[in-house]
Amino acid sequence: MKTTFSPCINRLLHSKTPSEEVASVKEVGQIYSQLLNQISLDKNSIDQTTIAGGVALSPQHAMDCLHDSIRTARLLKRVFKALKSVKKNNGAKIEILYAGCGPLATLIMPLLHLFSSKEMSITLLDIHSESINSVRNIAYKLQYQDFFKDFIVCDATQYSHGNPIDILITETMDKALTKEPQVTITKHLSSQIRKDGILIPEKITLYHNHTFFAKLPKAIGKDSEIPIRLNLTKEETELFSIDKNINGENFNYQSDVIQVPENFRNTPDICIYTTIKVFDDVILYPCESLITNPYCIHNLHSIEDDSYKLVYASYPQPSWSVKETI
Repeated sequence: MKTTFSPCINRLLHSKTPSEEVASVKEVGQIYSQLLNQISLDKNSIDQTTIAGGVALSPQHAMDCLHDSIRTARLLKRVFKALKSVKKNNGAKIEILYAGCGPLATLIMPLLHLFSSKEMSITLLDIHSESINSVRNIAYKLQYQDFFKDFIVCDATQYSHGNPIDILITETMDKALTKEPQVTITKHLSSQIRKDGILIPEKITLYHNHTFFAKLPKAIGKDSEIPIRLNLTKEETELFSIDKNINGENFNYQSDVIQVPENFRNTPDICIYTTIKVFDDVILYPCESLITNPYCIHNLHSIEDDSYKLVYASYPQPSWSVKETI
């Protein structure tokens, strides 16, 4: 069973176009579907869990993220490059923590046939016992159990790993860094990464502009979809970025003063755009994924003053608001 993912992962890692990425991820999804049927897992859990810093998706909704194909393909490519790039001395294993692994551990399980269990030690975290039971069963079904040090049910925002982490994988986000606890998890766990360690995704950057939200393209997260990429222009203003150097007890942000245009008939909405630097030149652009879809904060018609500020809070729940400068 160890070579189950081999053909489709080979195609994914060599894919050059979005259509090739989508096709290969669809194959990965079909293999996971077969595995879930073979080990008779409960796939119907739809209960999400609210923690400090966001909402942890239910096992079912976490499983559905696989079908957001461009996201899955590019993150898998990054994890593969990370596993190939980290070199350990004296036979030490690469220390990997995957926080918010969901029921499939999508971003590492399909790659393991390309490596030896002697090379790495993987710890999987998820707040839902159904997800941890699922990935444990899949690991044993594929005979990958020797790759894993532990399968832990816990809140990742409270977890202490013990050993310095070489690779931290955590994709626990929604568009514009709302709803889910990506920021809080990253802030808590990044301090446990080695100085030269790797965070996946590497960097998340948010931008602002006035636009007509209803006319913007949006990814729908289906494995048959070739999303329409939205290229940023000089009109978009960078707000902030999140990477492994994030600090502060609770991350908050307030923008500079933003002027309301005199004529905003064609651009009535205040929107946030997201780009994700997965690794080097591997980037998720706006509208290529559910997690990089545009996010509408407010309508300019509702603002009484001629200027405003944007405010982001990561705690207790990640959210955006508009602060008028009256």
